[in-house]
Amino acid sequence: MSYAEPHRLIQEITRVLKPSGTFIAVDSFDHNPIYRLNRFFGYLRGLRTFSTLRRMPNEATIGRLRMRFHDVKVEYFGIVAFLSPVLRGLVGSRRAAALIARGDHAFSGLRRHAFKVVVLARFPLPPGE
Repeated sequence: MSYAEPHRLIQEITRVLKPSGTFIAVDSFDHNPIYRLNRFFGYLRGLRTFSTLRRMPNEATIGRLRMRFHDVKVEYFGIVAFLSPVLRGLVGSRRAAALIARGDHAFSGLRRHAFKVVVLARFPLPPGE
């Protein structure tokens, strides 16, 4: 989703999706300041384009999808994933993954600060609705 203009992306999804189809996307989310800073440094190092920074999915993107689809579900992952390098060094990969999963659950109120989202959008609305 971060590689297309949101309005055009949604138009294209509704154009090609069958009436009983489901659009599924896994993408980074744009609300966590730590991840935003990391992406900006990636841009400075030439690993990202500025347009990608501008198009990162956010709550407004999800809102646009909800305006065009009957059913939109979003799962948020990685609220505390930025801690993974430190945790891996302290407790190992398996325990770090378990702690991060627990952190996602414990801090679910901060879900808009997640690193990744999985979006399922079903049944596009007919044009004009």
